[in-house]
Amino acid sequence: MKTLFIYDTNDSINSNLNIDSNIIYTNNINIANKYYKNNFVNFNNKWDWFNTDNNLKFEPFMITYYKNYNRLQNFYSINKLFDRTLNMYEAYDTKLYFDKYKYHYKYSSYHFIDHCKNIKGKLGCNLSHQTLLESISNNNFFNKNWFLILEDDITISTENINYEINNIINKVEKFNIDTDYISLWSNDKYQTDFNNSFKNIQLNKTNKIIDNFYNLTFQWGAVAYLISKNGIRSIINKYPIDQYIDIFYMNNINTLKATYYHNDFITTDGAYDSKHNTSKFGSIIWNC
Repeated sequence: MKTLFIYDTNDSINSNLNIDSNIIYTNNINIANKYYKNNFVNFNNKWDWFNTDNNLKFEPFMITYYKNYNRLQNFYSINKLFDRTLNMYEAYDTKLYFDKYKYHYKYSSYHFIDHCKNIKGKLGCNLSHQTLLESISNNNFFNKNWFLILEDDITISTENINYEINNIINKVEKFNIDTDYISLWSNDKYQTDFNNSFKNIQLNKTNKIIDNFYNLTFQWGAVAYLISKNGIRSIINKYPIDQYIDIFYMNNINTLKATYYHNDFITTDGAYDSKHNTSKFGSIIWNC
């Protein structure tokens, strides 16, 4: 396994501090430059470390817990599929720094923060999604109308992901589908009270709109989704929130006119809950 050298001038980072067995953080620019060709990452520019401009109809982001080697490597691999247009957004680390972020009442209610004391990673998950949406808004929406939000434990099985996502947006326009949120993943693991998976319920023909589009049904997980400029505005206007981000989205299905696009090229290799210990990436939420 290669070592990743990460340059970060954050005051909390000490020169050559080894956070992960295969990740070395440094605030020494000479060391960073020396290892530039050996998977060097510059974390001082959040929006454009090594990506290229794109002419896509959407701006893609991956919320990445870069302190974990496997998740960081997954970003690298998937970024190549995106022709290096994928933006990395640093995930909030509330496992280690819960006390630092527990006063973010702008984003979360006191009740929710108190609830997260025993599941500290959940607060970080919420903050990561929420502040990313706010950052997109603050950056003039990157002059785009659609934004792809991915979590760092996904798997993409197509080499034409930019085409596939562009094609989904083209279909929205072609079929005049009124939606501000398009889920690109459906939960096929959890069973409902009716002994049926969320995904089977999602794919019920009564939910179908046209082509591969369905009206979104309630389920857990915010693994991969497209959200429009108007969708981001409507979500930000509801801050602070008092629910897990995926449940919050589900409870705003009508507000977002949320849909699901059925596909076989986006899956997740993360843990579904605290008992799921056989996944490739495990969990940074439940395993606190």
